[in-house]
Amino acid sequence: MALINIIDPAAVADRLVLALKGHLLDAENVEVHTVTLPQSSGLSNETVLFAASWNDNGRAVNRRLVARVAPTGPSLFQSYDLALESRVIGALSTHSCVPVPEVLFYEDDSSLLGAPFIVMGHVDGQAAADDPPFTVSGWVMELAPRQRAQMADNGLKALAAPMRTAHRWTFFSKTGGPATSGRPTVAPMSRSRRVSAGLIAIGQRMSHPPSCVGVMHGSATC
Repeated sequence: MALINIIDPAAVADRLVLALKGHLLDAENVEVHTVTLPQSSGLSNETVLFAASWNDNGRAVNRRLVARVAPTGPSLFQSYDLALESRVIGALSTHSCVPVPEVLFYEDDSSLLGAPFIVMGHVDGQAAADDPPFTVSGWVMELAPRQRAQMADNGLKALAAPMRTAHRWTFFSKTGGPATSGRPTVAPMSRSRRVSAGLIAIGQRMSHPPSCVGVMHGSATC
């Protein structure tokens, strides 16, 4: 079932304004509105969908954004590292065609939303619900068999795509670039390489050519 959002939506807008002002240094007249907390999707993090507007050197900017917040209550994982996650998403955006959202910034000040969070661009799409599971009911089950097959096809290609460039990601430094020394923060392991090789082989045998159409990170499409 979906992770239950426990963030108070009434208090979110003002705190997100503070976060945006702290990271968008040229932004003026920052406003946050249309805050919503999805309840039917999102298994691993709390999710805040919102719209924001500001002036950037005289230019009006209007964005739909997503805050991905580490949970403070019961959660899917034992530990969370959203700083690392934001760097990995950024690397995928730069070095692959994997459909990932734009990461605006990572915020480690837990006083704002109760835990560290990532703010990223909203990606238009239709999210498969977790509550009830999309494998039981909902729009995925209503698709024609051919459409569900295409969805699975695209999902496999999206899973395989990062591993096509994984050999160039041997190390990540804590600042986001390739590390020149020290213990690897992100490194493909032998088992994951075997799994990814199998996924790539499956993708290569599929009749459709590889493309950037595939599965999007759920929090950005809720």
